[in-house]
Amino acid sequence: MRKWMGRLCLALMLLALATGMIFADSSILTIEGLFEDALSVSVSMLETLPKETVDVVAVNSAGEETPFTAAGALFSDLLAQYGQKQDHVLSMRLVAGDGYSIDVPAEVLASRQIILAYQIDGMPLGEDSAPLRVIIPGERAMYWVRNLSKIEVLDRVWNVEGE
Repeated sequence: MRKWMGRLCLALMLLALATGMIFADSSILTIEGLFEDALSVSVSMLETLPKETVDVVAVNSAGEETPFTAAGALFSDLLAQYGQKQDHVLSMRLVAGDGYSIDVPAEVLASRQIILAYQIDGMPLGEDSAPLRVIIPGERAMYWVRNLSKIEVLDRVWNVEGE
């Protein structure tokens, strides 16, 4: 009986440790394609950047509108921390933790602010959206990826003077 209880306790501790590791990893955004190695950015790091707060209306595929206030860091400010510029990114893919992904074309990247939101209506993101939700004001909600885990820079301007 003692041996069985010991194994159960060990299994529960390993499960707790693994679950903690999963939650810890979920607060990290990975950015690939800017440098030779992937860049890992924590939500707490994004919270140190200037906070952008915007009133937006999400329009889904059925045309339904949902207004809310989003707050977070601008993608352009994040890139600037690493000596990069949004207008040098020609296309990128947004990837959610559940595998959903969408490519953001050059015309959207060139003309829109991209907000890496960590708050909606003044509250931290809910479980279905955390750790980050992309908000692109003026674009359809299909680009507003919830549970953002990775940004893949697919094409960018190379050999720009000063980089």
